[in-house]
Amino acid sequence: MAYEIPSIMQINYFFGEDGLRTDEKNTENQKSVMVQWSEDAIQILTSEISKLDRVFILAELSFEYQNASTFFGFELVRELRQKKVLNPIIIMSFFPKSFFITNRNQNFAILKTPGHYFVQLPALMNDLVAGEYEGIDKLTLMDINRHIFSLEGHLEEIFHGLKNFVLSWSQYPENTFEAKLKSEIRMAFSKVNDYSNDYNRIVMEVIEQELITNFQEEITSGNPRNFPMLIDNALNDLKKNYSQENPQELKTNTVRYPWKVLYVEDELNIAEIIKQKLFERGIPCELAVNYNQTLEILKSDKLNEITVVICDYRLLDENGSWQKEQGYKIIELINMKFNKLLSFFSLSSFDDSALLFIQQEYKIKVRSYPKTDVINSEEGFNIFAKKIIEEGDKVFDQICSVPKHKVWTTGYLKKFDKPFSYYYRHHRLAIDFANADKNIAEKAALFVLQIAHQKYRLENDGETELYSFQEGIGNDKKSTTLKEKIEKFRIKLIGRRISFALYTLLSLKKGQIYWALKTGTLGRDDESNTINQLFTTYLGLSFEKDIPNRLFPEEREWLEQMELKVKSLL
Repeated sequence: MAYEIPSIMQINYFFGEDGLRTDEKNTENQKSVMVQWSEDAIQILTSEISKLDRVFILAELSFEYQNASTFFGFELVRELRQKKVLNPIIIMSFFPKSFFITNRNQNFAILKTPGHYFVQLPALMNDLVAGEYEGIDKLTLMDINRHIFSLEGHLEEIFHGLKNFVLSWSQYPENTFEAKLKSEIRMAFSKVNDYSNDYNRIVMEVIEQELITNFQEEITSGNPRNFPMLIDNALNDLKKNYSQENPQELKTNTVRYPWKVLYVEDELNIAEIIKQKLFERGIPCELAVNYNQTLEILKSDKLNEITVVICDYRLLDENGSWQKEQGYKIIELINMKFNKLLSFFSLSSFDDSALLFIQQEYKIKVRSYPKTDVINSEEGFNIFAKKIIEEGDKVFDQICSVPKHKVWTTGYLKKFDKPFSYYYRHHRLAIDFANADKNIAEKAALFVLQIAHQKYRLENDGETELYSFQEGIGNDKKSTTLKEKIEKFRIKLIGRRISFALYTLLSLKKGQIYWALKTGTLGRDDESNTINQLFTTYLGLSFEKDIPNRLFPEEREWLEQMELKVKSLL
């Protein structure tokens, strides 16, 4: 059931059953609402997260086939955290907290982490609402989801506890440590089995017995320094065994790469399989079925987000006939038509002699992989994806280092603590990149258009905004955060756009551009000795070498738009 969310400062959501229903309480800035467990309730939380104050959840929650004894409330906690809810969560139960803390159910371990509180029922609702509860930050959320709510993290927590035990071996008498160790090992493997029934029990027993045997040998030889290594080896064997049984389980989707893959494939079912597998590894993917679609997608990629192109070798049309442009031909045409940094891959079940010819003729590298291995083998796809990530990162790094001046590649240590390419990469990866780029474009355009009005003696009611281009990023690491440095670096990006626009569109000389940046007016050709330092060192811009081919993709697109705006003034 869904509830309309009132516009108030604090909202408390209680997940429970009718037996715990309480009258809604209204104060000046607070309202308590009872919400039964449902997908709608989850949707309320995730869509209106900014308005929430805290979340109360009944541990003995009943839902469909779940009854009170399954403690489904903890499953709800897992779902909320995996949906990135950061609010404090108060778990209510008629059982004491000690019951959950000592239980081997991994979900109950959430009570040991920050942001999660426990209240034993019965309790007065007024006391609950009046409590002081703190939520969690994104890093804590990431850590909780990794170590509490994922199998891999759960394994590591179990074996970390086992490792702590063996490190304390000297505290036990010789005649008791071995027996206690066997008990701890069996307890650890029992916890693994309780958490997931998907393991091959026979293989688990083999790993468990091997670990016990190896420990017995180490104890006999008196070499306790190898104890942690033996545990790590057993953990790795378990992970390997589980990933073979359930290859999807240990994947995480926390990383999202800042570049895209374009995959050209005529069989849509295969295309969707590949796209999903790439998505599971954090790689965005666009699909095309023929050359024309490929052409349109690459034309619209103004920011050069596509760094990898994968082409199926053999492409058929809807009638089963060969398309005019096969995969190898598409690679050839892309290379001829687009001045883009791209890495090429081919999926083929055929002889790739045409690909070899293209590589020799155009001096481009095409990495070819057997299609059946990539699609039908998880190991084969992992090898394929690893190379895609390597190439995608490499091309993206090249795009982020387009200007060749030393401040972009090695830095200028007298004034800046990092190369410009470092700050530019963080600028591109920032979550506010789109808004920041829009702001840069608007401010630079305003400046350029007002200088254009002055040059052509046109009426203009605007007022030029001056920027402190001489301040620089500086190297005060103690007082300047990365966020502040990025903001200062973005001022440089404004200055870059103004500079090459005045140079390209208004044909101003360096000295005139320098004067315009200093005063906001079209004036004399300044002959200051600091002119070259401003452009090359401060803005990382060489008029002779960078314009137009070494500008960033968004800079080139902006320059094209500005050309039209300047022409419209005349």
